[in-house]
Amino acid sequence: MTSSKPHNTQVLQTYSPQAILNIFNNAIKAPAAEHTLIRVKGIYEPGKGVDYYGYYYDTLSDEATGSSMTLKVPAIMRERLVPYKVIDFTGFVTRKLEEKGGAIRIHLNLSELHEIKQAAFSDTEHKALELIRRKANKGYKEVDGFLTRRILSNEPPLISVYIGTTSIIDQDIEHALGEAAAFFNLRFIRISLTSVQEISTVFDDDESDIVILARGGGSGLEIFNTLELSESALLLEPYFMTAIGHREDVSLLDRMADKSFITPTALGNHLRQLYNKTIEDIQGSKARLAEEIKSQVKLGYENELQVYKNLLTGKEKELDLLRSKPPGLNLKQVLVYMLLALLTGFVLAMLLLR
Repeated sequence: MTSSKPHNTQVLQTYSPQAILNIFNNAIKAPAAEHTLIRVKGIYEPGKGVDYYGYYYDTLSDEATGSSMTLKVPAIMRERLVPYKVIDFTGFVTRKLEEKGGAIRIHLNLSELHEIKQAAFSDTEHKALELIRRKANKGYKEVDGFLTRRILSNEPPLISVYIGTTSIIDQDIEHALGEAAAFFNLRFIRISLTSVQEISTVFDDDESDIVILARGGGSGLEIFNTLELSESALLLEPYFMTAIGHREDVSLLDRMADKSFITPTALGNHLRQLYNKTIEDIQGSKARLAEEIKSQVKLGYENELQVYKNLLTGKEKELDLLRSKPPGLNLKQVLVYMLLALLTGFVLAMLLLR
């Protein structure tokens, strides 16, 4: 163990990376901890090893949660740090606004190193934390959104459920699914859930839309904390879900899943509720669409009827106007009168000429 005595004698409260992140995430204004010396403890992880004007940007991880933040380390002090060991030091927090995207980055600045000791976690636990971090960075696929889209398009998804060789939980899942079981294209595949090698075959499935690993409660659940299985699950292309019968502990494999359930029955209930809700939404949408079409047709009919009413009113006014005028002569009568006038004029002219 390597240690050095602090130069100041003031006793400072010790913070973890998670505690610092919580303080800054919940603060609207700059917390008082910024640029103020605080004592910090966490697991040191070296970065890329690039010297930026006498400083290195490494990582400090929380012992309990695995959350991490950037640690700015002076080059002269970095030589004393041992990768993946717990370091206890005095430092201060700074925030930096990135030019691209406008994101605010929180940095821990190592000022004075107090102690280096063995990490609270074993190598296996540390690797497990690293897998959890990798899954978080990769992201959790939105299984419910995928299923909803398939229900809307009436395309049953292929769901492969891997269960134990003598298990009867397939009945529990189908019973919980109820009438929704007719939609989902479920296939139950039996494997030995006590063999890491057989469980590994689950993660070779690249033809299913969704891969589910399910078993009831009881002993032997520690196999689902196997690093090998969890790393394989991290690389699985289809959506991955777990339904492992436990309520108290969450296995490492559960953390690799895009969605997990505490029992196989809970899985079946969720699928049924999702299906029923989507169908209800579809029916509600159809009813609203029919009502809207009905309203539009009614409005169009009323507008058309009003046009005809206006035309009829105009014609009635024209008829009333014609009725109010005195009777006149028709064309035939006018021609006869004109002819008679011409003849009369001709006769008078002949008489005068005589």
